[in-house]
Amino acid sequence: MRPPECVLVRLGEIALKSPQVQRRMFEILLENMRAALEGVEYNMETNPNRIFIYTKKIDETMERIKKIFGVTSVSPCWTCFSGLNDIRMLASDIASDVLKIGEKDSFAIRAHRVGRHKFSSKEIAEEAGAAVKRVTGARVDLSKPDREIFIEARSRKTYAFVDKFPGAGG
Repeated sequence: MRPPECVLVRLGEIALKSPQVQRRMFEILLENMRAALEGVEYNMETNPNRIFIYTKKIDETMERIKKIFGVTSVSPCWTCFSGLNDIRMLASDIASDVLKIGEKDSFAIRAHRVGRHKFSSKEIAEEAGAAVKRVTGARVDLSKPDREIFIEARSRKTYAFVDKFPGAGG
């Protein structure tokens, strides 16, 4: 399996503020992130309530970013084009790496989409889940799975991850 390509950064209460305060707080947050990442080569993309940091130093980046106030959690992510076929392939790759095939782990796909797509979040979960089941033979358990694969489909890119690490919050 290829290594994760980016760090997904989730933001806290900024969304609850007025537009003017949101802009100012977001700029302060970005300044703090840039300062924390000094010496690390990265590219940053922003989306509503999400920041994506592309770097080869995933672990170091997560350790630095999760200490910043305003960050609720971080996740190492794999990306693909926002098409169902690409999402199925990515979910299968991740599952074959994280599920213990011999032990028959159970799994769940937690899908969410933002923007306009020709498919729903439910369709993402069904298609990705079927692909994972086909490749691994693992059973689906939506209430208490051994492993969860999270998929966020955005306009052009889809982000998939299996871990969420808490941030400083705020």
